[in-house]
Amino acid sequence: MELDIARRTWTWVVEHRKDVIYRVGVGLLLYVWLRLYPSYLLLVYSAKRGFLSFDVLAEGMLGMNTVLTWTGFMLLALSFYQWGLLALLTLRRRIDLKVPRPAWIFMTVMALVVWIPFGLLAFFGKERTWVLLGAFSIFSLALCVSLTLFFRKTVAEAAINWVAPLFLLAVSLFLPALGHDFTAEIMDTGFRQYRVGGQLPVKVGRIEDGAASPQTITGRLLMLGVRNVYIDTGSPEKPILVVIPNAQNLKIEIGKRRTDAVAADPVPAV
Repeated sequence: MELDIARRTWTWVVEHRKDVIYRVGVGLLLYVWLRLYPSYLLLVYSAKRGFLSFDVLAEGMLGMNTVLTWTGFMLLALSFYQWGLLALLTLRRRIDLKVPRPAWIFMTVMALVVWIPFGLLAFFGKERTWVLLGAFSIFSLALCVSLTLFFRKTVAEAAINWVAPLFLLAVSLFLPALGHDFTAEIMDTGFRQYRVGGQLPVKVGRIEDGAASPQTITGRLLMLGVRNVYIDTGSPEKPILVVIPNAQNLKIEIGKRRTDAVAADPVPAV
């Protein structure tokens, strides 16, 4: 019996050899791309914010991976709740997926829980609010579509499905670059969660002879790197980048929200 199964499996592989080769090739390409993806997102973010953190690229990618992993899980959860109902409707029509009634009720309730606050915030919120909501909605929709394409009627069809990973690779490549404004807003959210950037208010000074130096630099924290601190001391219309070496005697005060005030009477940097 085992010999018969092996023979049928080999026959099936030979019949679908092109799809198998495409699936393996695209899978390997996607694997390599995902390994490089954090660096790619950092480059897109840096280009939008007007700086490039070589020290993070060289030594700080472990921390960057942590931030991006948290942001990815947040997008995945949002995609499930925001677009899950649409995904179920699509799968029921495309592959005749059988979905129990409790699942329909649950996904409908969760969609309302997400969309009603989104609508209220978009209507009554400021421009930055609906830009951020739009960014999360677009990226979560792209993620939902990519994951939905992986589903097929049979395991055999799913095994040779190379269209889904290719679509995921294309979306992950072009969407962050074309929507760099949205990409930067989403990454800012992750950086603010860990208080390592995201344009949080920051005050930087030095400790000299056990006391804080009266000269400080204030601005918006772009990124707290391994070797440098990147601060924007200008305005949104005219940003001014200040790079400060991250030394042991450096004192850094970072606010929890963009509206926090962490410093008073700042002394401008020379």
